Amino acid sequence: MSEYSPTWCTELYGILIHPRELRILMLWGAAGWSLPQMSLDQAVWEADVGKVSEAMRLALGVEVTTLRYASYSVSEDAHQIDAIYVLESHNPAWEPQDGAEWVGRAALADLPLARPEHRALVAAHLAEAESGQIPEHRPPWARVGWFEQAAAWTQSELARLGYSLTAPVEQIKSWGISCILRAHTASGDVYFKAASSLPLFAHEPAVMRGLAGLYPDHIPAPLSIDEQHRWMLLADFGAPIEWDAPVEVQEEMLRLYGEVQRDAATRVGDLLAIGCLDRRLERLAAQVDPLLEDTATLASQLDAAEIERLRALGPQLQAMCAELASYAVPHTLVHGDLHLGNVARSAGSYLFFDWTDACVAHPFFDTISIFQAKDPNVQARLRNSYLGVWAAYEPIERLLEAWKLAKPLCALHQAVSYQHIVATLEDTSKPELASGLPYWLRTLLQSLE
Repeated sequence: MSEYSPTWCTELYGILIHPRELRILMLWGAAGWSLPQMSLDQAVWEADVGKVSEAMRLALGVEVTTLRYASYSVSEDAHQIDAIYVLESHNPAWEPQDGAEWVGRAALADLPLARPEHRALVAAHLAEAESGQIPEHRPPWARVGWFEQAAAWTQSELARLGYSLTAPVEQIKSWGISCILRAHTASGDVYFKAASSLPLFAHEPAVMRGLAGLYPDHIPAPLSIDEQHRWMLLADFGAPIEWDAPVEVQEEMLRLYGEVQRDAATRVGDLLAIGCLDRRLERLAAQVDPLLEDTATLASQLDAAEIERLRALGPQLQAMCAELASYAVPHTLVHGDLHLGNVARSAGSYLFFDWTDACVAHPFFDTISIFQAKDPNVQARLRNSYLGVWAAYEPIERLLEAWKLAKPLCALHQAVSYQHIVATLEDTSKPELASGLPYWLRTLLQSLE
């Protein structure tokens, strides 16, 4: 008998502002006035804006794109998601159906709402539109007018490259750190990506162009780049190998990636020149104190006992950075977020993508998938396959010592990344990635215990 898997339900609501006036679309129903709404028998996660836009297009009968979510809540027990997304219409002449009205902030105050808890959120959105004061950290793709600009650039570049569009450019994914669009063409799908300019994010289009020049068989080259906006177009290179890949596939992938890293260790100057960030061990050691002294961030994520334990470990972590640097394994190319969802298999080889965290650091920091393997036998097998790539630098006994040192420092490296990411997200987007920092700090503590 198969295990029962309950069906998720998502209640989607849309805040659609009038294209020329400061009014919000509201619909009349038996229970009162409501935002445009659609129920879906599936989970729609925060970044699934393609699903949101399509659902709202069907609900309203007009082409819309999704800018961002204004509210998002999940009930794990009930398998229920309630979400309110901010929408942008792309047809200024469109008039809503009967039973719908454009409502301003003054009228909203007395309007009988089917969901009264939505009133404050809608009023806040109207107040922001009236003031014109957009939060500093709101990403470009969450702002009115951006999609049309990005879609126009995509269409223009595809035409220049000889691609023929077979459907309008569409949204796929959007969240605080990046946005992905898709263009269906007669020659296959092409993907547009824009990524944030966060402090520890590399200029991904430039980095991918440079890395593809060095390793064309393993890193996909952008078809086109807009340097100023950090935009790029990538041809479809197949689906990721994903988390349930057989251990033999993971071994093969890790060996190949290790060989790329081994070669890249001789090209550190080139890596820095193309835009990989310098995150070598001495820099990691210097980031320990700023991380552990970030009282406000730590207190919002950890309890007092965890913070005390972490701060007591500060000198030890700095000493461990120096100790790991004393091994002969060199600094090299580090992806920064290498997991099985960021690797695809194409033409008999592996392609590594999503290089926003690209840097020069210790190579073992890219073995998250090995550190997280739950089966000790599988973990040892993957570890030994990967470490074999570095056998020319140290005997296996010393490689295993370095590996043990690298595990907590890998967690530290990731914690520093999340500290910087969350600090520069818009407040409403912080929950998307807020769990990363406490997860890696607790992983650090566990690895030292």
